[in-house]
Amino acid sequence: MYILTNRLVKLRKGSLPLPWYHRAPLGLLSGTNIHVVLQAKHSRPFGDLIVSVVDPENWLHVREVNASKDDELGVLADVYEKAPPLNIVFAEAVTVDSGFRHDARLLLEPYYREPNEKMKDLKRRVNGDIREIKKSLLEEQKFEKVVSKNIHLDDHELVWEDEGRIEEGWVRVDGLEEAIAEQAAESEEAKGYDQETAVISADTERRILRYVFPRKHAVSVSVKHRDRPGVMGEIAKALANENLNILSSLLRRGSTSASKAEVVFVAEPRYDAKSRDEVEERIRGALKGLHSRLRLKVDVSGPLDPEDVLYPRRPHEVAVRPSESLESAIRAVKRTVPRGMRPVFISRRFVAPTEGYGQEVVAELRRALEENGCFPLEALPQPGGFGPLAPDAIKAMMWASEAGVQLVIPTDDERDFSVNLAHESGFMQGLGKPLLPLVQKDCEISIFKHANFQGLPLGAFSEENALKSDMPDSIASEVAQWVRGSFPMGSTSSEAEKDH
Repeated sequence: MYILTNRLVKLRKGSLPLPWYHRAPLGLLSGTNIHVVLQAKHSRPFGDLIVSVVDPENWLHVREVNASKDDELGVLADVYEKAPPLNIVFAEAVTVDSGFRHDARLLLEPYYREPNEKMKDLKRRVNGDIREIKKSLLEEQKFEKVVSKNIHLDDHELVWEDEGRIEEGWVRVDGLEEAIAEQAAESEEAKGYDQETAVISADTERRILRYVFPRKHAVSVSVKHRDRPGVMGEIAKALANENLNILSSLLRRGSTSASKAEVVFVAEPRYDAKSRDEVEERIRGALKGLHSRLRLKVDVSGPLDPEDVLYPRRPHEVAVRPSESLESAIRAVKRTVPRGMRPVFISRRFVAPTEGYGQEVVAELRRALEENGCFPLEALPQPGGFGPLAPDAIKAMMWASEAGVQLVIPTDDERDFSVNLAHESGFMQGLGKPLLPLVQKDCEISIFKHANFQGLPLGAFSEENALKSDMPDSIASEVAQWVRGSFPMGSTSSEAEKDH
């Protein structure tokens, strides 16, 4: 069993968060179809939740084969062509020792079951196929070392299973909440467990993701300590003496100084704890006596929010996210954007935009954006230039856009730059998106009187040449110059590509 970082993470009903640092080594990309199972309970009132791309019916028959040979042309071909009649579930291969040797690892499963074939007969057939594969690799292909083994235990008793799908870091599957509730109803002890959090760990040997429900008020603990023999035993004993159970742990180097190591574990109380603060205090008290001798540094924290583990971040990154209620509206807007085009939000607040000059200006702006590879998303004006500051439909457009254009032409009100435009300007700048104030020259004085545009590239067009695309002070000319300066030449919209 090869375990990656294990963390205590909050759950959401009906969906399981899939941490980014587990997705890559398990190959669980968005859109992957998976199996979700709930194991039978044993010493705890809940079985483990397990996510796997391998059908649970085949778990007991999956075999691992490791083969090594001097690196030469066709090494992997020799390995792969010997796999049938078994099917390759996963295949990993790497050249090591400066190209001297090639190591290959396969996970193999039976591709089918014979009609009325009993489990023991299927097991016998798979074992026979494995023996033939090993014999062929050793005797015919002259591999130096070939080792095989079962990777799943024989006691996998499952009480519920269904197929699901990974969608942008979430495991989506129907019936999960009901299956957990049914298992909880079978035991009074389940009331002492936290069904809203789980310890998530990735098993890279079995290619599964495991979710374990902890007792209430469980915490994540990081202990940096002197890297000496016996230290781990002292830490574990000190916690056990305080009736604290280590549910999972991972010891590592590299996250601290050269003379230290770090153990990260999830601890749960084996008694009726009243609060998480009480558990934290007991942990610190348990390790207090070891501080001076082992140079401990102890950090205790509660479960992580799922959003904190779904995606990696750069150091010092500040992430701005929409509310959950707005997220579906944003995705709906993005689906309207043609592949390869950049969504650009048009903000406008002027009188009578549907007739005469106003209509012509809007139509010319749309045309200019499309000609430069942009897809216009338009906020409809409110009569008189004032209205709701930013209803959800407009917010969704601004979130979904990669840039914005604020179109201003003269109105009967000197405040050509209205409250709405000011709000939308701040919104787009706050998200760090390119913004073009596209202003008719007659309005420039009024605009600077009622809005702070310092630092923004103001695009000014004349009424006379607004619709003449070959003139330097036209809408088309200003838009083309802004698009060239805002986006790399020849690039297309990454956001539009992702949502198709």
